[in-house]
Amino acid sequence: MRKLSTNSDSTALMQILRTSSTSEAYSSLRFNIECSVFGRDAKTISITSASRGEGKTTTAVQLAVAYAQIGKKVMLLDADLRN
Repeated sequence: MRKLSTNSDSTALMQILRTSSTSEAYSSLRFNIECSVFGRDAKTISITSASRGEGKTTTAVQLAVAYAQIGKKVMLLDADLRN
């Protein structure tokens, strides 16, 4: 199991509990993104919100893991543009 660096420095949930409801939700999100691009590859996905602490990093990490699990190459860039 590989440790990912996030704000809380915790291990990615999907790698621990691949059959959990949370893991299924991120896999479903990945599937919905794939369906929304109509057969093309999604090259860039942006995750944003208006406020801090709304789960942007968690969502980005879990979505990156979901894509990696199906063999996609993933590069995750997490930045706080307010600082």
